[in-house]
Amino acid sequence: MTTPKSPSLIDALIPIAALVVMLSLSVFIFGSDSSSGPNQIVLTMAAAIASIVAIRNGHKWGGYRQVNGSKLLESVNEHIQAPPIPTRSLQQSWPIPAAILAGL
Repeated sequence: MTTPKSPSLIDALIPIAALVVMLSLSVFIFGSDSSSGPNQIVLTMAAAIASIVAIRNGHKWGGYRQVNGSKLLESVNEHIQAPPIPTRSLQQSWPIPAAILAGL
């Protein structure tokens, strides 16, 4: 059984760069309507790209079901004590820098 390798800097930046580019294109193409659907598709595509990078680095898909010997959902439920992030305000504020980038 091979040990998964740590991602290189390029491997770590690929999903982030893809997300920024795709979100910028989404805002450029759909404008203010991008938050009603296209952004969710872009986020799903970026997650798929991150999964591909992880699998390429030797991580097994079944390994995501286990976290430190316990099930992933149980681990998340134990650590969910953190205060909620104001996601709606973040969703409303990110198109501003994306629009600036699209204008460059």
